[in-house]
Amino acid sequence: MDEKVKLLICLLPLVLVISASAKVPMVSATKTIHFKPSVYVFAPENASIGTLFNVSVWVSSDSYPYNLMMWEVYLEYNQTLINVTTYYSDYWGETSVYAWPNMDFGQRTFDPAYAFYGELGGMMTKPEYIFINSEIGAVLLGDLLMSDKSIDGEKLLCVIQFNITAEPPDGELWSALHINHSDTYLYDSNGQIEDVIIEDGEYLFIPEFGTLMALVGLTTSTITVIAKKYLKKK
Repeated sequence: MDEKVKLLICLLPLVLVISASAKVPMVSATKTIHFKPSVYVFAPENASIGTLFNVSVWVSSDSYPYNLMMWEVYLEYNQTLINVTTYYSDYWGETSVYAWPNMDFGQRTFDPAYAFYGELGGMMTKPEYIFINSEIGAVLLGDLLMSDKSIDGEKLLCVIQFNITAEPPDGELWSALHINHSDTYLYDSNGQIEDVIIEDGEYLFIPEFGTLMALVGLTTSTITVIAKKYLKKK
């Protein structure tokens, strides 16, 4: 595990104690961590080996406002089909994953929809690539404030850049975007937030989808609905 990630974990109990006196009571509600869209669909006409695409992870709630002080997302995927992109980080002094939020790219100002947009202090971890085995890879990233922030709507947690590493001559390729894991979580100043639903996403490459998409100009939301029905049949 990266030393800065270890430091974040070590500092968390202290931060919880410091921020406890400043916490504001909020309504208990169910939170959902999810991808948007939930299925990323590609076809030969709009993707080939080396094609870059972003996946975004969001958090929503069935009631607002609520407090949030820290989040972490752990994402596993089939790295024989897709893989995270990397670069040499001037800030970290070593290889990092192209993902946001990131100390190299606007810190907490990369997108106004970000949950901690414009906030100062705390600690942002370096996005980490994790080798699981020859088939499975993972990425881990997170962000910690020094006190709670009141969240008043659906918010973006992170964006992770991937590239396509395989294209089949025929048949489809599918990979889960697996975030329903113990290392994906939310914290406020009271500790880990309970009643959090974590929803996995999917990456799908369907050769025969391309012509349909081109002919009828399907919207992203419509393609996602069709892809979900397709996946249920598998």
